[in-house]
Amino acid sequence: MVKQTIQIFARVKPPGRKRQQGIYSIDEDEKLTPSLEIILPRDLADGFVNNKRECYRFKFQRIFDHDAKQEIIFENIAKPVAESFYRTQSTKPNTSQWVNCEVRESGGEQLSPSPLLRIGRAFQQPTLPFIVLAGYNSTIFAYGQTGSGKTFTITGGAERYSDRGIIPRTLSYIFEQLQKDSSKIYTTHISYLEIYNECGYDLLDPRHEASRLEDMPKVTILEDPDQNIHLKNLSLHQAMTEEEALNLLFLGDTNRMIAEEPLGATNLDFQLEQYIYKRKSDGIYIINLKRTWEKLLLAARAIVTIENPADVSVIASRNTGQRAVLKFAAARGATPIAGRFTPGTFTNQIQAAFREPRLLVVTDPRADHQPLMEASYVNLPTIALCNTASPLRYVDIAIP
Repeated sequence: MVKQTIQIFARVKPPGRKRQQGIYSIDEDEKLTPSLEIILPRDLADGFVNNKRECYRFKFQRIFDHDAKQEIIFENIAKPVAESFYRTQSTKPNTSQWVNCEVRESGGEQLSPSPLLRIGRAFQQPTLPFIVLAGYNSTIFAYGQTGSGKTFTITGGAERYSDRGIIPRTLSYIFEQLQKDSSKIYTTHISYLEIYNECGYDLLDPRHEASRLEDMPKVTILEDPDQNIHLKNLSLHQAMTEEEALNLLFLGDTNRMIAEEPLGATNLDFQLEQYIYKRKSDGIYIINLKRTWEKLLLAARAIVTIENPADVSVIASRNTGQRAVLKFAAARGATPIAGRFTPGTFTNQIQAAFREPRLLVVTDPRADHQPLMEASYVNLPTIALCNTASPLRYVDIAIP
C-alpha cells in the first residue's frame, strides 16, 4: 500500500523567441498548495458580448517556473521516487526482491519510449535491519501537448551535460546507491518499451531488424492464474554498470529513430499504384520519375499562385525533412514549422501559435498527419511528398 496519493507537478516551458510569453502567475502560499493561474484575455474581435472564461487556476504539489534547471527537477521529483526503492527491514538469507522503475511521457495519441529499469538483489548472509529494495513499482509520467517539453524533461537535451533529463540522472543515482552497499550483490535489468497507437513495441529486441515500427513484434500484456502481469515479447537486458545502462538507453533511442525512417519502399498504398514503374525481385517498388516530374510542375504552379510567400506553411516533423524545409522557406519566403507541430495551430484561434496559411506543404503524410487533418477542417489545399506506402488522405497534390 502506498502512503500518499499521486504527486502532480507542473513545469512552465520557457517562451520561444518569436512567441509572446503567456500571462500567468504562481501562488506559493495558497494554503500550502501552490496554484498556477493562467489568464487568456478576451479577443476584442469577438464583439462586446463575449462570455469566454479568462482566468484558469490549477493546483499542484509544486510548480517549477520556466527558469527551473534540470537538476532541480530531478532533486524534487525523480530522486524521492528513486529513494522510495529502499526501506529498513530484516530478511532471510538467499532471498531476492524485484522492483520496477518506469519513466514515460505522453502527449496526444502517442506514448513516447520509456525505459523500464528492473533491479534484483540476492542476499548473501543474514543481517541486522538494513536498507533493501522496497519492492514497489514506481512511475514518473510526463503529460502535455506536443511541443510542451516532455522529451526535454524526461530524456534531456543533447547540447550540454547539465541538460540531462530524468532518465539518465535516475540511472546515475541508482547505480551510485547500489555501489555504496558492498555487502550484497545487485543485478539490474533494463527494458525499452514504446507505446504507439495503443500498441507496444520492444526497442531492444535483438531478434529482428525491422525498418518500420509497425514491423516490430508487438508487446502484449498477459495475466497468470495468480493475477501477476507479464509482458510478452519484451526483452530484459542486464546492465552491470551505469555506462552499460546508458548504452542501452542510447541503443533504444537509435532503434526508435531507425524505425521511424522509411529505409525501403517495400509497401504500397493502393492510391499510389498509378505512380509505380515496376517492382524489383527484392520487393522494392520503383517510382515512375515521369509522374514525379508532372506532380512537381503541378505543385510549383500551386505555390506560385500564392501572392504572399509567407502564406505558404512548410512542415516537417521528421528529422530528415527539417533541414530541407528550412532551406525551402529561406529561399521562397515561406513559413517553416520544423519539428513538432502544435495541435490546434490551424484551428485554435486562442493559442499563440495560431496561423491561417493559404497553402500547406508537408514532407511526410504519415508523420505530418495532424497538420493535414487540421487543414481539411479549414479547407486548406495541401501538397505532400510521398513514398509508396504513404497514406493520401487529406492530400490534394501528391509528389511520389
